[in-house]
Amino acid sequence: MFAARLAMIVVLLGGLGFVVASGVGQDKTRKAVPKEPAGTDAAKPSRPAIRGKAETEIDAEIRASAARFSEAYNRHDVKAVAACFASGAEFVTETGLAFRGREALERHFARVFADAPEVHLELKIDSVRKLAAGAAIEEGAVTLTRMPGEQPMVSRYMAVHVLEDGRWVVALARDEAARDPSSKLIELDWLVGDWMDESEGALILTSCRRGAAGDHLMQEFTIRRPGEPASTGTTRIAWDPQTGQVKSWTFDSRGGRSEALWSRARGDNAWVLKSQGVNSSGRNFSATAVLRKVDGDTLTWESRDRVEGGVPAPDWGPVTVKRRPPAPGE
Repeated sequence: MFAARLAMIVVLLGGLGFVVASGVGQDKTRKAVPKEPAGTDAAKPSRPAIRGKAETEIDAEIRASAARFSEAYNRHDVKAVAACFASGAEFVTETGLAFRGREALERHFARVFADAPEVHLELKIDSVRKLAAGAAIEEGAVTLTRMPGEQPMVSRYMAVHVLEDGRWVVALARDEAARDPSSKLIELDWLVGDWMDESEGALILTSCRRGAAGDHLMQEFTIRRPGEPASTGTTRIAWDPQTGQVKSWTFDSRGGRSEALWSRARGDNAWVLKSQGVNSSGRNFSATAVLRKVDGDTLTWESRDRVEGGVPAPDWGPVTVKRRPPAPGE
């Protein structure tokens, strides 16, 4: 009944496809998520993705382990670097080379330090998630500078930590191919992954991946409502040289389409999206969306100044969206 009497619009919000009901504000009011003062996100370290006292302790211990690795790497201390890994650890470089075991890792890092005697590394941890008892995953970005004054290389990494002999060590680490730091999409890397929003009467699943060439992000979304066929769609986010802005294009399985121009909110860890398009009923619509990164596993979005078919529609949100935990066996 609710879905049948409301015109549904697929609006691009932060590269995520969400259903927005044009009349929902007249039926129900979403509870607003308190906003933090502008400019506070960038100044704070990313929050732990795992909760509770024990989980918070694990988060702190893994961040301390990552700090020990960074310090040993920047001292070029091969033994100390290898000691940060489990005895049977595997490390896969951005070029796909794999090294297994501490001895192999020592030889690898010895070659790295010999080839680049002034190499320096910085880690930015986006999230730490508990996988199981004695196992957790760390994800973030690494900035590598081979020598002072040289252009740094920025890439993403993933590290699986395990408890070995009472301390956290890395069992598996994988670097992704380094990307041009001038890329306009680097600031949106945190969107990569799987997200879930259980809105009123709908389950919205979104998966974001990087394009093979690294020049765009691609999202696939699925919207499920009770008693209705699932609605699906895709969104491509890329740098638009004509407008000089990040731009996205969204297409949904019901025939709707939209475009959005992105701009970074000044002094805030947020993006403003100006979108316009046509919904599945053939009516033009426009909206201003605000996408805000709360931490590595949480974002909020809201839609303002919405107009459908020339008629103003209620604002929507803020809505909190969480990163999906890995499925059992992943």
